[in-house]
Amino acid sequence: MRRRPTIFAATIVLALATLPAAAGHFHSCESLNYITHGTFHELDGCVQFVDDTGVSFEIANRGSWKDGMSGTIYAEIVAPGSCGQELTAQVCDWDADYSRNVVGTLVFLNFIECPGYYIRQAGQTVNLDYYIRNHDDFPELFVQDNVGRKLKAEVVVNTSVTNCLGKNVSHLVDYDFLPQK
Repeated sequence: MRRRPTIFAATIVLALATLPAAAGHFHSCESLNYITHGTFHELDGCVQFVDDTGVSFEIANRGSWKDGMSGTIYAEIVAPGSCGQELTAQVCDWDADYSRNVVGTLVFLNFIECPGYYIRQAGQTVNLDYYIRNHDDFPELFVQDNVGRKLKAEVVVNTSVTNCLGKNVSHLVDYDFLPQK
């Protein structure tokens, strides 16, 4: 019985270490030990990353990140840098949040983890579902009478870890209904 915690801990470490590789990510860090979602900021010549919980990191390796870019970093915590932040991270890989233009159908799903309104984009093999988090910003759209209507929409897809398995967690920016046939 004493070996179970060791085996469990080893399994967790291996799963975290292989997560980016399994997802097709490349990383050059010696030890990947931090994954979080947030936003980059430029501050007094330093690059800072503030995650969604408010934790700030100085970014040790300068990349092409710009002020206001948001997404998920795969990083390792390194020795303090020169910008005075408590935590310094070296980014191994980066998944940017991004906007998409989606043509699909408005649906309401009672998906256990994330019930609510989705824009369903029909694919050749599978449907892509865009869960709309900010439905309160568009009260005229998200009503039962519009379910089933075709629309085109601009959404920003959030790449953070979520319990909405298999769904694209998104914020709606704009939409237009398509003519009904």
